[in-house]
Amino acid sequence: MFDETTDISCTEQLTLVLRYVINNEIHEDFVTFLDAYQSIRQEDKSNSGESKLTGHALGHIVIDVLTKDFGIDLKLCVGIGTDGCSVMISQDCGAVTEILKQSKRHLVLKNILGKTLTGLCQTRWIEMHDGILQFKSALPKIVEALTEVSIWSERISSSKASILLSAINNSEFIICILAMVDVLKLTMPISRLLQSTSLDLANASSSIDGVKEILEEKRKNCVSEFKTIFSNASDLATVIGFDLRMPRIVGKQINRSNYQAKDTEQYYLRSIYIPLLDTVKTDMTLRLSTSTLEAFDLRLLIPKTIVVLTDKDSCEKKNIIKRILNVATKFSKLNAEVKLMTPDLLEGEVMLWIHKWKKCTPDQRPITALDALTKCDNEIFPTIRLYLQILATLPVSVASAERSFSTLRRVKTWLRSRMDEDRLTSLCLLNVHQNINMYDKVDDIIELFAKQKKRRLEFVV
Repeated sequence: MFDETTDISCTEQLTLVLRYVINNEIHEDFVTFLDAYQSIRQEDKSNSGESKLTGHALGHIVIDVLTKDFGIDLKLCVGIGTDGCSVMISQDCGAVTEILKQSKRHLVLKNILGKTLTGLCQTRWIEMHDGILQFKSALPKIVEALTEVSIWSERISSSKASILLSAINNSEFIICILAMVDVLKLTMPISRLLQSTSLDLANASSSIDGVKEILEEKRKNCVSEFKTIFSNASDLATVIGFDLRMPRIVGKQINRSNYQAKDTEQYYLRSIYIPLLDTVKTDMTLRLSTSTLEAFDLRLLIPKTIVVLTDKDSCEKKNIIKRILNVATKFSKLNAEVKLMTPDLLEGEVMLWIHKWKKCTPDQRPITALDALTKCDNEIFPTIRLYLQILATLPVSVASAERSFSTLRRVKTWLRSRMDEDRLTSLCLLNVHQNINMYDKVDDIIELFAKQKKRRLEFVV
C-alpha cells in the first residue's frame, strides 16, 4: 500500500506500507517515507528537466524501493492498495498499472507452459544445448503465451510479443530449430561427457568418433533424414498456425544465396540442413586434428582395450604394439629414464602388460586410465606407468576453465570492479576450494603473513 502527501515543509512524501502474514498473524507495517521528487527516475522527467509526479513516475518509485531497497520479488505481490485518484488507478498511465505490468508478463509463460525456460548460459555450453532442446519442445506453448501477451492493452509488452511472434512464424526459423535439434541431440551427450572432470582420453576418443560417424552417415543420407525433419516442421508449423513456404526465387539475388530447388523441402535441405551438417563435421575435424588424435593411441595401454584388440590375431597384436611405440616417442622427453629406454625394452613391457591382464577375468580389467594407473606396478612397468599417468592427465576439454568463469562472475561484481588481480585470484580460490579446512592452518597462515615484510605488530612470538 502506498500514498502521497505534502508535509509541513512542502515536501512531497510517499509513504509505503506492507501487509503480510507471518506465524499465522497478519501484519500491516509502515516501512518507509520517500521524498517523491528526489526519487523520480531520470527517464520520467520531461525534456526540460521538470519533475512531475505522474502515474508512471510514482509506479517506478514504488518498484525501485521494493526491488532495490527491500529485495522483494514483485511476483509475490498479491494486491495493491491506494486511493482512487486517476494518477493512481488510471489503466493507461496509473501507478498501479505500472507496478502490475512488471510482474504479470513474467507469469503468463509459466502459467501456460507450467515451467520457465532455461536461458542461454554464457559460461557453460551444455546449458545452451539444453535451452534449445527445451525451446523446441515448448514452442507451441510459447506461441500461445506470446499471443496472449500481444493483445494486452499495455503497449510495450504487447509490441515485444508481436515482434517475437513474427520472428517465430517464419519457415526458416522453424526449419533451423528442427535441424539444430537433430544435431544437438547427438552432441549434447558428448558435451555432458566432456564436462566431466573424471573423463579420460579413451572415453573422449571413442565418443567423438561415434558422433563423427553418425554425422557422416546423416550427410550421406541427407535426403531421407531431412524428409523426417521437414515433416515434423510442417506439423509444428500447422500447430502454430502457418504453412511452410520457400522464399521468392529470382534470376539475380544480391541479399541472400539463390538455391535452385523445385519445392520447399528441397530448398531448405540445400540452404540449411546440408550446410549445418558440413559445418559441424568440419569443425569437429579441425578441432580434433590428426596430431591430436595420435595422442589418443595411449588409450591402447588400458587393459580392457588392449586385451580385446590383441586377442584377434598376431598381426593385430604387432600393429597395436607399433602404434604404442610411435606415440610413446612423442612423450619420451618427459622423463630422463624413459628417454634412454630402447624400443625393445618398451616392447617387452607392453608384452608383459598384455600377458598380465589376459590371465584376469574381464571384470578385473581396468577400463579407465586412472584405474589402470593404480594397478600398475612401478617396479615391473615403469614406462607404462608413466604413459598411463600422461593419459590420465591429458586435458580433454576446458570445462573446468569455463566453470571458473562462473566463479569470476559471482566474485567480481560491480561493487568489486576495481580490485587487483591478486585479491581477485585469492577470493576465487577461496570460493572454488571450499572443501579445504583452513582452520587447522591458521597458525601457519599468520606466521607466513608476518614474515612477508616488517610489520609493527608482533604476530610471531
